[in-house]
Amino acid sequence: MIVMIAALGKKLARMFVLREIVSEDDAAVYAYGFELLLATAVNILLVVIVSIPLECVFESIIFTIAFAFLRTAAGGYHAKHHWSCITIFTVVFFLFYLLSRAVNESFLTAYSIAAVIITSIIVVCFAPVAAANKPLNEKERHKLKRRCRYILLAEAGIAIGLLIINQVNMLLFYMTSGFLAAAISILVALLISFEQRKEVQKDEEKSFRAHE
Repeated sequence: MIVMIAALGKKLARMFVLREIVSEDDAAVYAYGFELLLATAVNILLVVIVSIPLECVFESIIFTIAFAFLRTAAGGYHAKHHWSCITIFTVVFFLFYLLSRAVNESFLTAYSIAAVIITSIIVVCFAPVAAANKPLNEKERHKLKRRCRYILLAEAGIAIGLLIINQVNMLLFYMTSGFLAAAISILVALLISFEQRKEVQKDEEKSFRAHE
């Protein structure tokens, strides 16, 4: 499935290039974005199926769309297998669902504001995070970083608007939670990358000592 989704992403990007919607230089960025969007579509389908007995289908869609918008630009953790990604994402949604059932309205405002602030700090400081098998060149990184800033502005604007009109509800909770989940994914990817570099460094040191 991973190969199929990657191939579809490249085909869509190529179609955009042929129709002169995007330039040839931007094809790789769009192919990566389409790949993530297609993977997210699979996530949405599964999460919606899971959310039906929980009676929170609309909330699950809001959460997944918010997550997808930021994830396609910011990157984040990638499991080795696509079904692992889907399973992890579904579990994460379920955890936020449990949290939504445990909080009251007075906590909701503080949580939503905190989620926006934490997400913004993580994204501004660390995004975009490239996948190990899809490194980004400087131009691609710059484009994705700029896109992340636009998404953050949109998120903050919607959240502030909902707060101003006193519409602090589950819509705001799941939207900000989706963004927060994407930001946490960035931190997980950075942590794993750091641990992998440490392991490589240890192996290099062992190899050097063995040849002394």
